[in-house]
Amino acid sequence: MSVLRLHDIEPRIAKEHIDHGEAIMVDVREAAEYRTERIPQSQLVPLSSFDSTHVANTGDKKIILYCASGTRSRKAAILLHRSGHLNTYHLSGGLNGWKEAGYRIDSEPGAPIDLMQQVQITAGSAIVLGTGLAISYSPWFLILTAMVGAGLLYAGMTKTCGLAVLLGRMPWNQTK
Repeated sequence: MSVLRLHDIEPRIAKEHIDHGEAIMVDVREAAEYRTERIPQSQLVPLSSFDSTHVANTGDKKIILYCASGTRSRKAAILLHRSGHLNTYHLSGGLNGWKEAGYRIDSEPGAPIDLMQQVQITAGSAIVLGTGLAISYSPWFLILTAMVGAGLLYAGMTKTCGLAVLLGRMPWNQTK
């Protein structure tokens, strides 16, 4: 069994490889995030339904994975490595690092709002609703606020947000 060869690569170096046709970019975020903003010419292969066969045949090209923070792209790199893609790289700083370096970002007109913003709106609404119902009708509605709080705590500790996955599967967040 070969050793995982996941290397961090700075945005400047990644762009050079892309410009010279030596690498492909693979975005492992969800479709809604991809529609909102993405690195030009990147391929979407969401981690939630990740299948290494969906990554284009690269030959000798480097595969540069990215997401927002790096957690999902590192998980995808392990899956790619296990399937035989050994020339795998992780974009340092993810999409934010790319933007901070001043490189171009593409987006689709009419794309939904950012997925994490959707999570914040949904969680905040559920907390306000649960609190209001608890005050107005029954303290049992505080269970709703406790569940949302527990979900946020779990998401923060594991870097896995079930609500984001659920919202990512909603029709308005799907690619057309």
